[in-house]
Amino acid sequence: MATVIGIGRRETRLGIWTWIVAGSRRRQPAHISNGHALGLSIRCQRHFYFPPPGYRGGFDASAGNPITIGATPTQLADDTISGTGTSTRNLDVMLYTVRLGPTLYWDFDEHVGLYAGAGPAVGLVSGSLGYNENITLTDGSTARNHGEISSTGMVYGGYVNATLVYHAVEGGDFYLGAQFMPMSSATISGGGRMGKLDLGGQVYITAGINWPF
Repeated sequence: MATVIGIGRRETRLGIWTWIVAGSRRRQPAHISNGHALGLSIRCQRHFYFPPPGYRGGFDASAGNPITIGATPTQLADDTISGTGTSTRNLDVMLYTVRLGPTLYWDFDEHVGLYAGAGPAVGLVSGSLGYNENITLTDGSTARNHGEISSTGMVYGGYVNATLVYHAVEGGDFYLGAQFMPMSSATISGGGRMGKLDLGGQVYITAGINWPF
């Protein structure tokens, strides 16, 4: 669902043509969810701190001979454990766009008219990528990772639109329009996870009635 608010309009009539400079802003929520299987391997690194040579076990500080463990660890060979799992991710974003550009209007006859416009557009994307991962390893152990990554960024593009108007009565119109507004993609990422919102194919359809009361 989108909320559109006009923020500017200037009109100049040239015969049957009308030149309009118009702007608007749009608030567009979006929710995307998907799930998929995981194939993974986990590398376990092991580090041990050993006491100095001569230690035979036990610890008796009262004997005045405490054992001091060294500060440099000894690294053993890594272990690799394979496993499988499932992952569910939810991308929730709010897209705010502002567009500004000229619109031409002309009447084909006394009943039918057409608006057509184009111009630049800029947007702000604010949202989060939530993830829920359930992992089962070959040794029988399980793990669960879940969390949320938030981000805010700018997107850029342009728009082109057209609206067909039917003048039914004086001051009363039926209209049907379409707008294509391609913009750059928005990405939310972190911790090796990424969600991408592709805004390259936005199409909006509008229809309605203007009627005098």
